[in-house]
Amino acid sequence: GNLSSHRVNIRTYFPLAYSVSASDAIVTQIQQHHDRLCKIGNPYVDRVFARHVSHWLRRDPSAADKVREAILNPDTPDAQTAVLVSLLRNAVGLDGELLSEIERRISLQTGLRLATVVRDPHAGSSLPVRAILVGVAEGARDERSG
Repeated sequence: GNLSSHRVNIRTYFPLAYSVSASDAIVTQIQQHHDRLCKIGNPYVDRVFARHVSHWLRRDPSAADKVREAILNPDTPDAQTAVLVSLLRNAVGLDGELLSEIERRISLQTGLRLATVVRDPHAGSSLPVRAILVGVAEGARDERSG
């Protein structure tokens, strides 16, 4: 099946794809699927993807650790980081170190003349990276204080 042409049932594809994947490959796999989802542009497919990735991250702590490492890596582009933090927060939450990294990236995004936009799988639409990061940080802070 080919995800781009919808020849496979999305509700079947994502559970299978993430149940047989190696934890070490999760960041690459998320990026590849996200790139395809951007081309498809279907909010339903985005949300199915987000639900299954979040499930896998909850089930596989080593996969969640790989995503965490990518978020903390300053070489990871802000747009990719926004997608990863959105997925990780909904799966296992964010700790203080991740929140600090998000704040650092928010400050970098604030200084840009032209906003970077990325498709947020949870929203099913394209949003400015800064908006995703701010929303994730505020939600994570509320969860930690409540």
